[in-house]
Order: sequence, then C-alpha cells, then structure tokens
Amino acid sequence: MQRTMYREEAWRAREQSAQVGRIVRVDPVWADATYRVLLACVLACAVFISVGKLDEYATGPAVIRIEGRIELTAPVTGTLEGVIAQPGERVERGQPLLRYHSSSERAELARLDREHDALVLRLLRDPGDTEASAALAMLAGELELALTRLAQRTVLAPADGVVADVRVRPGQAVSPGDALLTLTGERAKGKLVALLPAQFRPVLHPGQVLYLELAGFRFHRAALQVASVSEAAVGPNEARRYLGPERADAVALRGPVVVVQAELPSLTFDVGGEALSYHDGMIGAADARVRTQSILLSLIPGLRDLLGRST
Repeated sequence: MQRTMYREEAWRAREQSAQVGRIVRVDPVWADATYRVLLACVLACAVFISVGKLDEYATGPAVIRIEGRIELTAPVTGTLEGVIAQPGERVERGQPLLRYHSSSERAELARLDREHDALVLRLLRDPGDTEASAALAMLAGELELALTRLAQRTVLAPADGVVADVRVRPGQAVSPGDALLTLTGERAKGKLVALLPAQFRPVLHPGQVLYLELAGFRFHRAALQVASVSEAAVGPNEARRYLGPERADAVALRGPVVVVQAELPSLTFDVGGEALSYHDGMIGAADARVRTQSILLSLIPGLRDLLGRST
C-alpha cells in the first residue's frame, strides 16, 4: 500500500462510513437580498455620518434658590415653649409664630403691676406725696422694659407669607442669631444657580437656553433662559461660598467653574399632571448647548484643518 500522510485506520474508517459529504449550497436569491440590505445600511450610515450633527453641552450641578425669603432668627436667649406655625401655613403680618418660656418675665411684670397699683393708691390718698410720685416715675421705665422683654418671648411674622421651613422644636434652647424658621413672602421668585465648567465661558451668554433636570425627577426637563453669566471663573471653594453654608455640601465640584443664573418661570413644576413646588436648596443638573458640529468632523478631527486649507 502506498504510504500517505494518513494512518491506515483512518482510510479504513472512511471506506466503511455510509455518510457522504455534501458541498455547502447557498441560495443565490437570499444571498443577493442580504448583500443589497447590507449595502443599503452601509450607505445610510455613511450619509448619516456625513450630514448628521452632534451637539456638545456644558453640564454641571445646579441649585434652586428662592429669593424673597425671610429668615427669622432668635431675638433673645431662652427655651422654646411651642411652635405655633407649621410648614406650608399661610400667615399674616403680626401673627405669632413661636413662643418662648416666659414664666419669669410674667412674674416680674405682675410684681411691677402690683407696685404700680400701690403707688397710684398712695397718690390718690395723698396727692402731695413726692416720694410716691418719684417712685411711680421710676417704675414706669421698669414697666416698659418688662413689657418689652415679655414681647420678645413671642416671635411674630414680619410680613404676610407662607411658612417654608421650621428648624426648631418645643423645648429647644436657642441663642440670639440661631435660625428659627423661614417665611416665603408673597413676591418670592425662584432662581437657578448652575456651576458649569470654566472652559465653556467663551460660548456661554445671556439668552441661551439652559436645561434643568432635578434630582429625583429624571423625566422632568425644564427649559430656562440664561439671565447672567459670571465674567470670571472661580474655584470650587469660592463657588461653595457663593452658594452659602447651607448648600455648599450639596454639590460636588472639580476644577474651576463659571456661575450661570436663570430665573424660574414659576415656583411650581408639573410632573405627571401634578403641580409640585420648588424649594430652596433643591439640587439637580443643568446643561447648555455650546456648539454643534458634524459627526464626521467629530470622528475625524483632522478633516477640519484639511477642509479649512482647501477653502
């Protein structure tokens, strides 16, 4: 037997096998149709890449700020007895909002009233009693001071508005300057403060469209108009100081930013047919379209220089 590269056992197995190999058959109709479809897809992609446009956006964190809010702080040191106003309640000017414990002030006022009544009685009995007259004159100043101290134990609404935020609770000790609650005035306005990357400052300008997406509301996208853009870029720490201590920790910044501001058309926004209110300190993401260019030039940047030299 002639020697080959195959083993003898392999030849015998092939001769004894009943299976006969077949050449792969390809249907020319389906092959032609598939070729045409692939060619059409390639041409469509080429046309799309050539004429399609790609938008570039400047994106950064954004914070809602409500202007016209009145921050009420503690006028004196003391312990709060009760919180009268509740968040969302509409109040009028002069309406009590919070009350301090005032037992000592009331007791002092009652004592001065008794002394006042006793001195008045002495003068009625003896109008010429100069000592009682002098004591009554001094007591009038003490009474006025006691009334002032007692009045300070109740915090009144300085204007008409809506209670937006109560930051204290009954039994809490407060010192002068501590935040008590926030009152939103009747003429309050909403503003969006966006911190966009500083490299986009040359292409940002008032009148531009700024899109807002609030955290927690992915499918709500509001289109606002840019009102102002800061001239200079600021670092992350300076930007946080601009937002204020209450909002500084709410955003994460990397690198210099420019401050972009836009006015909210109203203090409410619609989600699924339900009107919800904007609140001071709400965070989200803002983006502004800064340039539009061809997809082909985006994929092959060198074509820009080539086309520029040819023209």
